[in-house]
Amino acid sequence: KDFGKHKLIILDEASMASTRNMFRLQKVTTLLNVHLGFTGDFKQQGSLGAGLQFEDLLGYGIRKAVMKENVRLKSPQAFAALQKAYAGDVSGTLEVLRDRIEAIPVKAEALGRMVELYVGFIEKHQAPPLVITPLNKDRHFVNQGIRAALKVKGHLGADVLETTVLLPADRREIEKQSIRGFEVDGVIRFNTA
Repeated sequence: KDFGKHKLIILDEASMASTRNMFRLQKVTTLLNVHLGFTGDFKQQGSLGAGLQFEDLLGYGIRKAVMKENVRLKSPQAFAALQKAYAGDVSGTLEVLRDRIEAIPVKAEALGRMVELYVGFIEKHQAPPLVITPLNKDRHFVNQGIRAALKVKGHLGADVLETTVLLPADRREIEKQSIRGFEVDGVIRFNTA
């Protein structure tokens, strides 16, 4: 596993890299004496951690190539919505997508509809949409609903792989200095870098 033989490391979805992760990656590329390339769109997903490193790099004059040709969106309506969204025109974006928006005021019903739509894409052998929910408990509800529906329809087997998902606790520095800032059975991870 001699990564030093490679001349280029490409970080896709670079806008999602935090300041800490970007620093670590640049440190590794320096140690390996390789070039680092980025791909991504700072107007899509933001950093998962602190910092907007990709956007900052673009703003400070890193050499870049801009891809303007749309190769993903085949629908003129979807492309028009994308252009409106990039221009910051939220009202215009929603107007273009008016016939594709379904307003469901009851949250449980809306989450259930997300499950139905996702499973419908699978049934039609189409790539399923990306599911985005505002809260972790909503994500959990939708994930369980999708899994249950896919099992019933025979798309998933009975074998279950379970794993623990650790979610970061939002603690201010002052809270970290006292035992009262922590919970019983909580997991503490120490960074070594």
